[in-house]
Amino acid sequence: MNLTRAIILCLAASMSVTCAGGSTGGAEYPANEQAFDAGALPSITQYISSAKSGDGTIQAQLISGAPPISRNPAPALTVAAGGFTIPGGSKIVGLNAGANTYSRVLLKVNAATDYYELTGLPAASYNTIVFTIPQTAPASFTASLAVSVGPTDPIGPYVPIGVSLTPVGLGDVQVSLAWDVPSDLDLHLVEPDSVTGAASGFEIYYGQTVDTSTQGKLDLDSNAACNIDNKNNENITFQGGTPLRGNYIVRVDNWKACSQTRINYVVTVNVKGQSTQTFVGVFTDPGDVGGRGSGTTMVPDGGVLPDGGVPLTFTY
Repeated sequence: MNLTRAIILCLAASMSVTCAGGSTGGAEYPANEQAFDAGALPSITQYISSAKSGDGTIQAQLISGAPPISRNPAPALTVAAGGFTIPGGSKIVGLNAGANTYSRVLLKVNAATDYYELTGLPAASYNTIVFTIPQTAPASFTASLAVSVGPTDPIGPYVPIGVSLTPVGLGDVQVSLAWDVPSDLDLHLVEPDSVTGAASGFEIYYGQTVDTSTQGKLDLDSNAACNIDNKNNENITFQGGTPLRGNYIVRVDNWKACSQTRINYVVTVNVKGQSTQTFVGVFTDPGDVGGRGSGTTMVPDGGVLPDGGVPLTFTY
């Protein structure tokens, strides 16, 4: 055999092992569970910037490298992830393990490296988690979730969630609201006073959707007066305008629960040059049919306070 032929046969053999062998460290993997070169893939952070428990008390840890592989039939999940998903917003996802309980959740994005891990959840068969989408995220991708009984137990099968982002206004200041059941929540944003910078200026909400001087606009509204459209998102932005410098107040109003007994929600605040902030809360009342000045004031990741409590504010 001449040298050229020997090299060709050697290369062909190598390609055969690489393409069909599907093995790493001597372990054989099914085709959909191949180990991959993590360095050749984008990080999950390009698709999902953070994740946490639905009550806001546990922040997910970003773990570098390839997500763990599941070969176990349990704990199996049913995932509820209704409503729109918007760039710069957040999504509430319900995870139901049926007869099984779990206390750890893994979140990955297909064709991306790195993953999020939430541990220390109260052992239960149902929990919610919240994950946040960067303003620059790709228009569509697939996220997947899996759970385990404890922090070191085998994980069950990953359940995919197709994510298709609905375009909304972005800009230097963007405030959005998402919730998990068909009800009518309203997002209110009080702008700074143009002279003092105090949060006492124009209030953007469903009753006055545009501030013509700043081009602040409510450009996504949902389920108005219980006419259910299943968007379950609202968004206020200053795309094409100039946000005022100063302090802003965010309020969320349960206009009408539309027969729902529990509504989980999350507010996401994007301000240029600052880290994205998320705030979660729950409504269990029937609603107040509120207008200008209505809404619940909130505190970060600790639930909600009644009107007159510490408001959710940010500075631009």
